[in-house]
Amino acid sequence: MTLVALLSMTTGAWAQTENEVTVTPVTDKTNQWTFTMPANDVELQVEYYAESHLFLSKEALADKDNIVVKNGETTVAFDDNGKSTNTVTEGNTVTATYTGKKVLGMTVKKGGIVLLSAATKDDIGKVVCAAGHLHEAKTAVPDGCTAVGILGQVTETGHGLILALKDAAQQTWNTINGWTSVNTYAGTTLKVLPDADARGTNLTSYTTLGEIPVSNWGVANYGPYSGIFLNLDSNKDYSDVYLYDNNVNAYITGAGGTALSGNYITLDDDGGSYAYDFDDSSYGPTGYSHLKNVRPIIAF
Repeated sequence: MTLVALLSMTTGAWAQTENEVTVTPVTDKTNQWTFTMPANDVELQVEYYAESHLFLSKEALADKDNIVVKNGETTVAFDDNGKSTNTVTEGNTVTATYTGKKVLGMTVKKGGIVLLSAATKDDIGKVVCAAGHLHEAKTAVPDGCTAVGILGQVTETGHGLILALKDAAQQTWNTINGWTSVNTYAGTTLKVLPDADARGTNLTSYTTLGEIPVSNWGVANYGPYSGIFLNLDSNKDYSDVYLYDNNVNAYITGAGGTALSGNYITLDDDGGSYAYDFDDSSYGPTGYSHLKNVRPIIAF
């Protein structure tokens, strides 16, 4: 269970002189003040202190009714995404109490940039950006970053799968089956989208995320999709596979993506009669030449 503190800076300023000098904040300007210069020399000093939001990890958020966090004597409240509704000032005493029976321990991590190369299963659901960084789940990435997709799987060897935020161009199984296969990432076979026409207007080609080599966008068998949906809190269990639902779509739309909707093609087929697709209610056979939605994934 993890509480993550993300730091932002706030400043105050004053002057030292024989007579008091008034320092006035500038309206609608962050960290700017004005003062009237006196006749004698002054020494202007600036003091920095940190105000932090607290964030509950995915596991802690699911059990937040049993977690009590206090900033001194003030109880810290958390919203539905696990972000504290107020900030805590550097140096304050923060206590976290767990009243349930599930937890074996509790850790606190200081916030900062998390690299995709250091991702663990605790990072599933976070937003991956083009620089190879991980950002908080269900939130827009900071200015200057380009969101790529949702981290949906991490293996024990540090590889994994990223679900696209938007659909590629519609395709038939016959067309996809003719694309080049890649199976050197995360133990998953992908048919890689070959060009801009296949990616459509929503997706950009990626062969690296930061310094991490990736497969580029591809279509997988249903197993990887089912595993991603399970990891993203799907409650739709259909004949031992998991389908997308509102929980899964919350991760996507929270990061600025487009919700899964309709029928999506997979690489699966029965060897001669049918291909297989899925929607939010079933996974089953479809025609080889039927045009279907494509929500690709990237493997790393």
